[in-house]
Amino acid sequence: MRLSFSRKEKEALPVILYEDRDLLVAVKPAGMPSQPDKLGTRDLLSYLAGLGKDGETNLKIVNRLDRPVGGIVLFTRSEAAEKWFSVKNSASRVRKEYRAVVCGRMPSPEGELTDYLTRNEKLNLSTVVPAGTPGARKAVLRYRVIAVCDHPDAGRLSLITIQLITGRHHQIRVQTANAGCPVYGDTKYNPAFAEEKGWHRTALFASEMSFVHRTGKEMSFHADPYEYEPEAFSCFAKEKSIDAGRTAGGSHK
Repeated sequence: MRLSFSRKEKEALPVILYEDRDLLVAVKPAGMPSQPDKLGTRDLLSYLAGLGKDGETNLKIVNRLDRPVGGIVLFTRSEAAEKWFSVKNSASRVRKEYRAVVCGRMPSPEGELTDYLTRNEKLNLSTVVPAGTPGARKAVLRYRVIAVCDHPDAGRLSLITIQLITGRHHQIRVQTANAGCPVYGDTKYNPAFAEEKGWHRTALFASEMSFVHRTGKEMSFHADPYEYEPEAFSCFAKEKSIDAGRTAGGSHK
């Protein structure tokens, strides 16, 4: 069996997990931009804003996901919520966790990666550079290895969970690649896929999000990567049991 993450089938549509007068929480399909881009393809923000009878002009995105990455995205829809989740406050008020399939074995069963990144806007790439490099920004994430397998075509693969401590451009993809374990299917940072044409679904999914609502209520959401991106995570399907007790499509408590 060969894993291929090219998307040739009909594009999936976003799924709304929760909404109220202040917020909207949705699952972005892999392949859909988070917001309008120069290619003019259908994007998550415009799609959700257009669902209402007269459209929605106050919808603002809190956390963006790279186009090849699927998962949970948070939006504000009121000025009060926008202020609450401003750039200044969002890092401390929103906790995000991802699930990924990476090539190789991580440095340890669980740990923390700390790097300094610079961004090339023209090439849309981030690069790990020495601390102190002008313009570099510190990037920190924590990871835990869930399972490891030897795939007949892909070789050693590891299923990991990742908690972002900072939010940098392409952070997970560039940091895991720098650690010797690039995300499977990633055409930017995984040399094994560098020659692939078009875009590929990457085996990276924003599966958990928790935050404090501006009313003070603690909220938590889960989206099952095996449900939304079964092709990308098929090699670890047996690990689905670790999500026992949660609904397949998404849960909120």
